[in-house]
Amino acid sequence: MDNDKPTILFLFSRLELSGVVTFNLRLCEHLARKGYDARIILLSSRPEKDPWKPEILKRIRIESWRHRGPWLARCYRFARKANQLGPAIILPGYCYDYMAAAPLLSEDIRIVNVLHSDDLFYYETQAEFKTLFDATVCVSRTIEEQSAKLVDEKRDRLAKTIPYGIGIPETETEANSVGPLKILYNGRLDSTQKRTQDLIPLCDALHETGTAFELTIIGDGELRETLTKGLDRHLKRGKVRLLGRVDPKEAEQACLSNHALLMTSAYEGLPLSLLEGMAAGCVPVLSEFKSGAGEIVEQGINGFRFPIGDIGEAARIINDLSSDLQRTIEIGQAARRNIRNGPYSIEHCAAEYEKIFAAAQATPPTRRASIFPKARNNMGFIPELKSFVAYHFKKD
Repeated sequence: MDNDKPTILFLFSRLELSGVVTFNLRLCEHLARKGYDARIILLSSRPEKDPWKPEILKRIRIESWRHRGPWLARCYRFARKANQLGPAIILPGYCYDYMAAAPLLSEDIRIVNVLHSDDLFYYETQAEFKTLFDATVCVSRTIEEQSAKLVDEKRDRLAKTIPYGIGIPETETEANSVGPLKILYNGRLDSTQKRTQDLIPLCDALHETGTAFELTIIGDGELRETLTKGLDRHLKRGKVRLLGRVDPKEAEQACLSNHALLMTSAYEGLPLSLLEGMAAGCVPVLSEFKSGAGEIVEQGINGFRFPIGDIGEAARIINDLSSDLQRTIEIGQAARRNIRNGPYSIEHCAAEYEKIFAAAQATPPTRRASIFPKARNNMGFIPELKSFVAYHFKKD
């Protein structure tokens, strides 16, 4: 480890299957390779029933700071452990309830918040805690624009868009120009954000029009059983495969054997699965969520977009791709070039994060005590936490 570099602490309650977690694991690994003491810190006080154990966990440092007891006491213990590792950079992840510890952090610790999604949760959090963050990273221009008004003007120089980074594969999709159109869905199975339920009427529509297709679904979540029942006839005919959750490396390999990547989301940040699919030469077929889709996918040039929930338009696009696989492959190659020639490699991403870390360290820390002015000295700040606790307290 390079002693001149700060310790990097990635905070999570637990490791869940998601693009956000996968990206942070990869960034942690890459920063460690560059000489940083980079660690994943798990804060949940409850053991995981079915822990996710991707292969990358063998190559990165993971620590459990799972303190039991009242929430406020856990914040104190967290601050004490973090202060022993300074100088350090803290990336809160989803653990914003631990930001009550910010006034207790030493002067050589900085907090860099990352807005991962075009989601009200992130914007409200940014507004609530903006005086605690020393820098803010947005994963898309749309998110930076939406959050700009929430950031103190004099700190705008420390708000920056850094797209997710991936490992760019040397090879491209192996799917050929004969046979059915091979489609990949790679993401969480939920109804609110991902709208995975749309896959059921979509497959029905493709069957009714006689479209030659094969859909592989990678992921897990609340809609797993619903999808199994709703797609039953397609599963039996071999038109659909439900693989469940797989290692991120396997998901990357799956991109290489498909023609197209399908996303039905209501909102996103900059989906990791989108970058990985395009990098492998898959044609993205996406709903028109605001963040990420319009910034990276040019309609008819390197992919296609359809209105959110418009099953008919999605089916029409897929049918057109199925009817001319050679053209589909050519569009996939354009998608691949777009990723290879853009700022989407993990190497570029890590270098940009290093710059924001350095900028945060070169600036005096935010006035954390302005929210909890007595936090460093005594327990007199507890009354001032009442509204904070009422809104942010969560059981692990």
